[in-house]
Amino acid sequence: MNKFWLASGSWDRLTQIFEVKENNKYENISIIEDHSSTITSLRFTEEKGHNSQKRIKMITCGADKTIIQRVIDPEFIINSK
Repeated sequence: MNKFWLASGSWDRLTQIFEVKENNKYENISIIEDHSSTITSLRFTEEKGHNSQKRIKMITCGADKTIIQRVIDPEFIINSK
């Protein structure tokens, strides 16, 4: 089964990742506090890593003038509540 995620970032400096469930429900599966100021942009991207395995990255930008790239491990996120 494929998983679908939605991420949000805002003035509170937190990036929150939600798993999209059936019937338009969302479950908060991770809260990340990487920035020291407002998060102004974020994006998921997919790339091939070592051994041609797909890796999911999340890139966030903030008013603190930082860009943070984070490799997202689906198993870690699901189990890190």
